[in-house]
Amino acid sequence: MLLTFWDIKERPEVKKSIAKELGEIEKRIKLGNLKVAKVIFVGGKKIRELNKTYRKLDKETDVLSFTDDLDEIYINYDWIKSGERNIKELFIHGYLHLLGYNHETDHGEMEQLEIKLGKITL
Repeated sequence: MLLTFWDIKERPEVKKSIAKELGEIEKRIKLGNLKVAKVIFVGGKKIRELNKTYRKLDKETDVLSFTDDLDEIYINYDWIKSGERNIKELFIHGYLHLLGYNHETDHGEMEQLEIKLGKITL
């Protein structure tokens, strides 16, 4: 089950549309038994702060995932609004991290799975 939260301003109809799209994506790519997952949309400044705090990288990034009692995916909404990335690819990327995939240490498995899942139509 996904819960969506917004740390930035957006019109209510856009928020509702994005929440619906995320739900459809989750249904189609269900790969593991995640607990309740929170998807939090943040701006570039906030995700940079999170990246610096938790990964010691002082730079903006597209998505961050954290596993704890409640799994969380932080999505940089600025990148979506600018057209740099889309919700589907960022959500899939974050979701795979929650399932334990790590593109920094694997041998391309996560990237291949992202490509495969990215081809799923809604």
